[in-house]
Amino acid sequence: MYPYRGLIGASGALTYALSYGKPFLLSNKMGNLLNSEDAFRELKKAGLSKNDLLFSHQGKSFEKMLKKVQNTSTQNKLKSFSHGLACARSMEKQISSYYEKIFLARGVFSFQEIVQNMYETFSSLSFKKT
Repeated sequence: MYPYRGLIGASGALTYALSYGKPFLLSNKMGNLLNSEDAFRELKKAGLSKNDLLFSHQGKSFEKMLKKVQNTSTQNKLKSFSHGLACARSMEKQISSYYEKIFLARGVFSFQEIVQNMYETFSSLSFKKT
C-alpha cells in the first residue's frame, strides 16, 4: 500500500512490490503511474480498472479500499496484475524494447553490426601488465 502524495521515493517501493510479485494499492495522487501502455494492458488482463487500485486521502476512501481488498477474488486480480506488470517490465523485455527503439528504429545498426563492432574493438585492445 503506497499512500505517497508524490512520486519521490515511491518508485523504489513500487519496484520492490513488483520484484516480489506483491499486489499493491496506490494513492490517487500516484494514479498517473497506471497510465502507461503496459499497466493499462495488464489491468485489462486482470479484469481491473485504475479505480480498483486507487484510494484518496480524504473521507472513507481508504477504509472502503481495505474492505474491498479483503475479497479473495479482488486479491487474486491484484496479484495477477502485479505479476503481469512485473513480467512486462522485466529487464529482458526492457532491453529488447530499448534496443529496438535506439538502434533499429533509426536504421543505424543491425544486431550483427553491433556485435561485430564490439568484437573488433575488444580484440584490437592489448592488455599488458605494467
